[in-house]
Amino acid sequence: MSIGTGVIQPLKVNAATRRRVGEYAVAILEGLVATAAYGGGVAMIADPAGGLIRLPPEMLDRIPVDSWLLPGVALFVSNGVVPTVVAAATLRGRQWRPGSVMSSSAPCC
Repeated sequence: MSIGTGVIQPLKVNAATRRRVGEYAVAILEGLVATAAYGGGVAMIADPAGGLIRLPPEMLDRIPVDSWLLPGVALFVSNGVVPTVVAAATLRGRQWRPGSVMSSSAPCC
Protein backbone atom coordinates (compact mmCIF):
# COMPACT_ATOMS: atom_id res chain seq x y z
CA MET A 1 0.00 0.00 0.00
CA SER A 2 1.32 3.39 -0.89
CA ILE A 3 1.61 5.79 2.00
CA GLY A 4 -1.06 8.44 1.99
CA THR A 5 -3.08 7.19 -1.01
CA GLY A 6 -5.11 4.44 0.64
CA VAL A 7 -4.89 2.38 -2.56
CA ILE A 8 -3.40 -1.09 -2.58
CA GLN A 9 -0.99 -1.49 -5.45
CA PRO A 10 -0.91 -4.88 -7.23
CA LEU A 11 2.16 -6.99 -6.75
CA LYS A 12 4.22 -6.95 -9.92
CA VAL A 13 5.48 -10.40 -10.80
CA ASN A 14 7.11 -11.17 -14.11
CA ALA A 15 5.97 -14.01 -16.37
CA ALA A 16 8.98 -16.22 -15.62
CA THR A 17 8.26 -16.11 -11.87
CA ARG A 18 4.58 -16.93 -12.41
CA ARG A 19 5.52 -19.82 -14.67
CA ARG A 20 8.00 -21.17 -12.11
CA VAL A 21 5.43 -20.97 -9.30
CA GLY A 22 3.00 -22.88 -11.52
CA GLU A 23 5.62 -25.53 -12.21
CA TYR A 24 6.22 -26.01 -8.49
CA ALA A 25 2.48 -26.33 -7.91
CA VAL A 26 2.20 -28.98 -10.65
CA ALA A 27 5.18 -30.89 -9.24
CA ILE A 28 3.65 -30.87 -5.75
CA LEU A 29 0.29 -32.12 -7.02
CA GLU A 30 1.94 -34.82 -9.13
CA GLY A 31 3.93 -35.85 -6.05
CA LEU A 32 0.76 -36.15 -3.97
CA VAL A 33 -0.91 -38.28 -6.64
CA ALA A 34 2.17 -40.50 -6.83
CA THR A 35 2.38 -40.88 -3.06
CA ALA A 36 -1.23 -42.04 -2.82
CA ALA A 37 -0.77 -44.39 -5.77
CA TYR A 38 2.34 -45.93 -4.26
CA GLY A 39 0.47 -46.60 -1.03
CA GLY A 40 -2.57 -48.10 -2.72
CA GLY A 41 -0.56 -50.03 -5.30
CA VAL A 42 1.78 -51.58 -2.74
CA ALA A 43 -1.16 -52.53 -0.52
CA MET A 44 -2.95 -54.19 -3.44
CA ILE A 45 0.21 -56.02 -4.52
CA ALA A 46 1.05 -57.13 -0.97
CA ASP A 47 -2.47 -58.48 -0.35
CA PRO A 48 -4.14 -59.35 -3.67
CA ALA A 49 -7.29 -60.39 -1.80
CA GLY A 50 -7.80 -56.72 -0.90
CA GLY A 51 -8.05 -57.20 2.84
CA LEU A 52 -5.19 -54.84 3.66
CA ILE A 53 -7.10 -51.80 2.43
CA ARG A 54 -10.57 -53.33 2.82
CA LEU A 55 -11.45 -53.71 -0.84
CA PRO A 56 -14.66 -55.71 -1.19
CA PRO A 57 -14.24 -58.86 -3.29
CA GLU A 58 -17.59 -58.11 -4.99
CA MET A 59 -15.89 -55.29 -6.90
CA LEU A 60 -13.80 -57.88 -8.73
CA ASP A 61 -16.97 -59.24 -10.34
CA ARG A 62 -17.11 -56.14 -12.58
CA ILE A 63 -13.57 -56.46 -13.96
CA PRO A 64 -11.89 -59.36 -15.80
CA VAL A 65 -9.38 -60.31 -13.07
CA ASP A 66 -9.55 -62.62 -10.08
CA SER A 67 -7.44 -60.62 -7.61
CA TRP A 68 -6.27 -57.07 -6.92
CA LEU A 69 -2.70 -57.83 -8.08
CA LEU A 70 -2.98 -56.51 -11.67
CA PRO A 71 -5.03 -53.43 -10.69
CA GLY A 72 -2.38 -52.76 -8.01
CA VAL A 73 0.45 -52.97 -10.54
CA ALA A 74 -1.49 -50.70 -12.93
CA LEU A 75 -2.12 -48.18 -10.15
CA PHE A 76 1.51 -48.27 -9.05
CA VAL A 77 2.85 -47.68 -12.56
CA SER A 78 0.27 -45.37 -14.16
CA ASN A 79 -0.45 -43.14 -11.18
CA GLY A 80 2.78 -43.65 -9.22
CA VAL A 81 5.80 -44.00 -11.46
CA VAL A 82 4.60 -41.80 -14.33
CA PRO A 83 3.68 -38.77 -12.14
CA THR A 84 7.00 -39.13 -10.31
CA VAL A 85 8.88 -38.89 -13.60
CA VAL A 86 6.74 -35.94 -14.69
CA ALA A 87 7.29 -34.10 -11.38
CA ALA A 88 11.05 -34.63 -11.63
CA ALA A 89 11.07 -33.45 -15.24
CA THR A 90 9.02 -30.39 -14.31
CA LEU A 91 11.42 -29.44 -11.52
CA ARG A 92 14.44 -30.00 -13.75
CA GLY A 93 12.94 -27.86 -16.52
CA ARG A 94 12.77 -30.49 -19.27
CA GLN A 95 11.39 -29.31 -22.61
CA TRP A 96 8.75 -32.06 -22.82
CA ARG A 97 7.16 -31.27 -19.45
CA PRO A 98 3.91 -29.53 -20.65
CA GLY A 99 2.78 -32.50 -22.71
CA SER A 100 3.89 -34.98 -20.09
CA VAL A 101 1.81 -33.30 -17.40
CA MET A 102 -1.27 -33.61 -19.56
CA SER A 103 -0.58 -37.22 -20.50
CA SER A 104 0.19 -38.27 -16.92
CA SER A 105 -3.27 -37.09 -15.87
CA ALA A 106 -5.01 -39.23 -18.49
CA PRO A 107 -5.04 -42.44 -16.38
CA CYS A 108 -6.92 -40.58 -13.65
CA CYS A 109 -9.90 -39.89 -15.93
